[in-house]
Amino acid sequence: MEHAKLAILRERAKALAGTKKGAAKEGDDFLVFSVAGERFGLRAGFVREVVRVEGMTRLPGVPSHVLGVVNVRGEIIPVADLMGLLGTGATPPESVDRVLILAGGDVVLGLAVDEVEGMHRIDGRKLQPAPSSLGESTPPAVVGLTPDRILVVDARELLSGSSPAAS
Repeated sequence: MEHAKLAILRERAKALAGTKKGAAKEGDDFLVFSVAGERFGLRAGFVREVVRVEGMTRLPGVPSHVLGVVNVRGEIIPVADLMGLLGTGATPPESVDRVLILAGGDVVLGLAVDEVEGMHRIDGRKLQPAPSSLGESTPPAVVGLTPDRILVVDARELLSGSSPAAS
Protein backbone atom coordinates (compact mmCIF):
# COMPACT_ATOMS: atom_id res chain seq x y z
CA MET A 1 0.00 0.00 0.00
CA GLU A 2 2.81 2.45 0.86
CA HIS A 3 4.48 1.66 -2.46
CA ALA A 4 1.28 2.63 -4.34
CA LYS A 5 1.05 5.96 -2.45
CA LEU A 6 4.69 6.71 -3.21
CA ALA A 7 4.13 5.97 -6.91
CA ILE A 8 1.16 8.35 -6.97
CA LEU A 9 3.20 11.10 -5.28
CA ARG A 10 6.05 10.64 -7.76
CA GLU A 11 3.63 10.87 -10.68
CA ARG A 12 2.16 14.10 -9.28
CA ALA A 13 5.65 15.55 -8.76
CA LYS A 14 6.57 14.78 -12.38
CA ALA A 15 3.41 16.46 -13.64
CA LEU A 16 4.07 19.56 -11.55
CA ALA A 17 7.73 19.71 -12.55
CA GLY A 18 6.72 19.82 -16.21
CA THR A 19 4.53 22.90 -15.69
CA LYS A 20 6.13 26.30 -16.21
CA LYS A 21 5.93 28.63 -13.23
CA GLY A 22 2.71 30.63 -13.54
CA ALA A 23 1.55 28.57 -16.49
CA ALA A 24 -2.02 27.47 -16.77
CA LYS A 25 -3.07 23.89 -16.41
CA GLU A 26 -5.79 22.48 -18.59
CA GLY A 27 -8.65 24.98 -18.70
CA ASP A 28 -7.69 27.58 -16.08
CA ASP A 29 -9.69 30.84 -16.04
CA PHE A 30 -7.92 34.00 -17.14
CA LEU A 31 -9.08 37.58 -17.50
CA VAL A 32 -8.16 38.78 -20.99
CA PHE A 33 -7.57 42.48 -21.59
CA SER A 34 -5.77 44.72 -24.04
CA VAL A 35 -3.11 47.39 -23.75
CA ALA A 36 -1.91 49.31 -26.83
CA GLY A 37 -3.59 46.81 -29.16
CA GLU A 38 -1.95 43.73 -27.57
CA ARG A 39 -4.01 41.07 -25.77
CA PHE A 40 -2.90 39.83 -22.34
CA GLY A 41 -4.20 37.23 -19.92
CA LEU A 42 -3.87 37.08 -16.14
CA ARG A 43 -5.01 34.23 -13.92
CA ALA A 44 -8.48 35.20 -12.65
CA GLY A 45 -7.68 34.33 -9.03
CA PHE A 46 -5.38 37.38 -8.80
CA VAL A 47 -7.84 39.86 -10.30
CA ARG A 48 -9.71 41.77 -7.63
CA GLU A 49 -11.63 44.15 -9.88
CA VAL A 50 -11.52 46.49 -12.84
CA VAL A 51 -12.36 50.13 -12.17
CA ARG A 52 -12.79 53.24 -14.23
CA VAL A 53 -10.73 56.15 -12.95
CA GLU A 54 -11.22 59.83 -13.65
CA GLY A 55 -7.81 60.94 -12.56
CA MET A 56 -4.54 59.57 -11.39
CA THR A 57 -2.07 61.31 -9.12
CA ARG A 58 1.43 61.34 -10.54
CA LEU A 59 4.30 60.83 -8.14
CA PRO A 60 7.72 62.46 -8.43
CA GLY A 61 10.86 60.33 -8.30
CA VAL A 62 9.28 56.97 -9.13
CA PRO A 63 10.42 54.56 -11.85
CA SER A 64 8.98 55.25 -15.30
CA HIS A 65 6.75 52.15 -15.23
CA VAL A 66 4.87 53.56 -12.20
CA LEU A 67 2.24 55.83 -13.70
CA GLY A 68 0.91 57.12 -10.38
CA VAL A 69 -1.68 56.20 -7.77
CA VAL A 70 -5.46 56.06 -7.75
CA ASN A 71 -7.93 56.28 -4.90
CA VAL A 72 -10.42 53.41 -5.01
CA ARG A 73 -12.99 53.77 -2.24
CA GLY A 74 -10.40 55.21 0.14
CA GLU A 75 -7.60 52.77 -0.75
CA ILE A 76 -4.54 54.24 -2.48
CA ILE A 77 -3.35 51.85 -5.20
CA PRO A 78 -0.18 52.20 -7.28
CA VAL A 79 -0.76 51.92 -11.03
CA ALA A 80 1.89 50.36 -13.27
CA ASP A 81 2.35 50.47 -17.03
CA LEU A 82 2.43 46.85 -18.25
CA MET A 83 3.96 47.85 -21.60
CA GLY A 84 6.75 49.67 -19.78
CA LEU A 85 7.34 46.64 -17.56
CA LEU A 86 7.67 44.41 -20.60
CA GLY A 87 9.93 46.89 -22.39
CA THR A 88 7.66 47.28 -25.41
CA GLY A 89 6.63 50.92 -25.12
CA ALA A 90 4.95 53.24 -22.69
CA THR A 91 1.41 54.25 -21.80
CA PRO A 92 0.89 58.01 -21.35
CA PRO A 93 -0.46 58.51 -17.81
CA GLU A 94 -3.08 61.01 -18.97
CA SER A 95 -4.68 58.37 -21.21
CA VAL A 96 -5.42 55.97 -18.34
CA ASP A 97 -9.13 55.64 -17.58
CA ARG A 98 -9.37 51.94 -16.66
CA VAL A 99 -7.32 50.07 -14.06
CA LEU A 100 -7.19 46.32 -13.50
CA ILE A 101 -6.49 45.73 -9.81
CA LEU A 102 -4.46 42.66 -8.85
CA ALA A 103 -4.21 41.35 -5.32
CA GLY A 104 -2.06 38.63 -3.83
CA GLY A 105 -1.40 38.38 -0.12
CA ASP A 106 -0.90 41.90 1.22
CA VAL A 107 0.19 43.33 -2.14
CA VAL A 108 -2.22 45.28 -4.33
CA LEU A 109 -1.22 46.63 -7.74
CA GLY A 110 -3.14 48.36 -10.51
CA LEU A 111 -2.37 47.90 -14.20
CA ALA A 112 -3.43 50.49 -16.75
CA VAL A 113 -5.57 48.74 -19.39
CA ASP A 114 -7.39 49.94 -22.49
CA GLU A 115 -10.13 47.34 -22.70
CA VAL A 116 -11.31 44.24 -20.84
CA GLU A 117 -12.37 41.41 -23.11
CA GLY A 118 -13.62 39.00 -20.44
CA MET A 119 -12.91 35.57 -19.04
CA HIS A 120 -11.23 32.87 -21.15
CA ARG A 121 -10.18 29.32 -20.42
CA ILE A 122 -6.51 28.89 -21.30
CA ASP A 123 -4.77 25.54 -21.58
CA GLY A 124 -1.19 25.93 -20.34
CA ARG A 125 -0.10 22.88 -22.30
CA LYS A 126 -0.69 24.78 -25.55
CA LEU A 127 1.40 27.84 -24.70
CA GLN A 128 4.13 28.82 -27.13
CA PRO A 129 7.29 30.77 -26.27
CA ALA A 130 6.87 34.53 -26.02
CA PRO A 131 7.37 36.47 -29.27
CA SER A 132 10.79 37.91 -30.08
CA SER A 133 9.23 41.40 -30.18
CA LEU A 134 9.66 41.45 -26.39
CA GLY A 135 13.39 41.86 -26.84
CA GLU A 136 16.39 39.61 -26.47
CA SER A 137 15.36 38.28 -23.08
CA THR A 138 11.79 37.50 -22.16
CA PRO A 139 10.71 39.30 -18.97
CA PRO A 140 10.22 36.88 -16.04
CA ALA A 141 6.52 37.77 -15.79
CA VAL A 142 5.81 36.49 -19.32
CA VAL A 143 4.68 32.85 -19.30
CA GLY A 144 3.93 32.34 -22.99
CA LEU A 145 1.62 32.95 -25.92
CA THR A 146 -1.65 31.15 -26.64
CA PRO A 147 -2.55 29.93 -30.15
CA ASP A 148 -5.04 32.81 -30.43
CA ARG A 149 -2.33 35.41 -29.60
CA ILE A 150 -3.00 36.12 -25.92
CA LEU A 151 0.22 36.86 -24.03
CA VAL A 152 -0.08 35.11 -20.66
CA VAL A 153 1.47 37.07 -17.80
CA ASP A 154 2.24 35.66 -14.34
CA ALA A 155 0.43 37.89 -11.83
CA ARG A 156 2.35 36.32 -8.97
CA GLU A 157 5.58 37.55 -10.57
CA LEU A 158 4.18 41.08 -10.92
CA LEU A 159 3.08 41.10 -7.27
CA SER A 160 6.16 39.36 -5.82
CA GLY A 161 8.48 42.32 -5.67
CA SER A 162 11.02 40.71 -8.01
CA SER A 163 9.34 42.50 -10.90
CA PRO A 164 9.93 46.24 -11.28
CA ALA A 165 6.15 46.78 -10.99
CA ALA A 166 6.06 45.90 -7.35
CA SER A 167 8.99 48.09 -6.37
